Parts: sequence; structure tokens; C-alpha cells
Amino acid sequence: MQDAEREIMDMMREQTELRGRLNSIEGRLKVLAELLKLAKIYKVNKPFYDEYKALPPRKQKKYAAEYKKELGLFKSASGHLKKYRNAEGKLPLAAWAKEYEKLTAEKNEISKFTMSLMERLRQSDRIRKMAKEVTPKQPQRNRGWEMEH
Repeated sequence: MQDAEREIMDMMREQTELRGRLNSIEGRLKVLAELLKLAKIYKVNKPFYDEYKALPPRKQKKYAAEYKKELGLFKSASGHLKKYRNAEGKLPLAAWAKEYEKLTAEKNEISKFTMSLMERLRQSDRIRKMAKEVTPKQPQRNRGWEMEH
């Protein structure tokens, strides 16, 4: 019985550790997804910005009014991504995509293992409960005083 209790406690501790790792992975995946989304917005809207900058100043105002949304999206994405650029001014898109893929695979493996662990934990708990029901109860110790009926 003690071995079963110890095994259940070990599985619960492992489940807690895995949940912590999953939370960490999910947090990083969320950050990477946002960075990749911003990079895509940047890439799609950069031609509008480049065209705007190439215009003579007197035509820029009209162009900016016509493509306000695209220029706003570009400016916002560019501002958010600025701190992630390397020394050459480039974004580490390939590294982000690779990390995202790796973490997604790790998350899936941990999730599968956690589901298996949860099932084993349920089975062990069921067995423990059945064993408690079958095990004869030990009489209560007399603590030096008797209860009167």
C-alpha cells in the first residue's frame, strides 16, 4: 500500500513538473506566433512604405491618406520588431520558425505523455481505493479513556 501511495505521489509530482514545462512552452509559442505574425504584416506592407518614401514630399501626404491602413500596420509592426533585429538589421525569421516547430513538437510529446500519465494515475488511484476497501480496518487505539454508551 505504501509503495502504491509513493508511486501515486511520484506521478503527481511528475505531472506538476510537466504542466510547468507545458506552460513555459505555451508562453514561448505565443510570443513566437506574435513575432511571426508581425513579421508577415511587416513584409506585406513594406512595399507601401517603400513607395511612400520614394515619392516627392508633396505627393506623400496624398499617398499616406490613401494607404493609411497599410502604412499604419507597417509602422506598428516595424516598431515592435525593432528590438529583435540583429547587427545587420535583419530579423531572425528562420530561427523563430525553427524554434516554433521544435517547441510545437515538444509540446505535443509532453501532452501525449501527460495524457498517458493521467490515465496511469487514475488507474493507480482506483486500485488504491479498492485496496483500501478490501483491507480490514485496524481497530482504533484506546487513548486511555473509554467512551460511555
